Amino acid sequence: MIMLGPNEDRRKYARFKVSKDAFAVIRTSDNKLGRIRDVSRGGLSFEYIMKGDPAEGLSEIDIFTTENDFYLKLLPVQVIMDSSLEPEHAFSSLEMRRLGVQFGEMTSNQMSKLDYFLQHHTVAEIA
Repeated sequence: MIMLGPNEDRRKYARFKVSKDAFAVIRTSDNKLGRIRDVSRGGLSFEYIMKGDPAEGLSEIDIFTTENDFYLKLLPVQVIMDSSLEPEHAFSSLEMRRLGVQFGEMTSNQMSKLDYFLQHHTVAEIA
């Protein structure tokens, strides 16, 4: 077994920053919508305004853009992180959170669309 140090990345896939027009919505009892922060073939994270309870467990997520009519729906995901973010402004009353999900087993069509998204809607690899 290979042991990783505290500063080594455990990710299997490279992560990419996305263009500013990319969004995700996780299908929970109170759907959570937000701007995608980063994405890989293995999952993504996005920031959203807190309402209701934090997301957890298995769910489905949709990815879409405001340009080019890109829409990828019903990707199976496992929530792996839902954490509070520091407010951007001292006087903000909105609670912002960051949600990280790991993709589950996708259809070949979903995988093709995700690959298309990675090629056409990302701007830089995250080191």
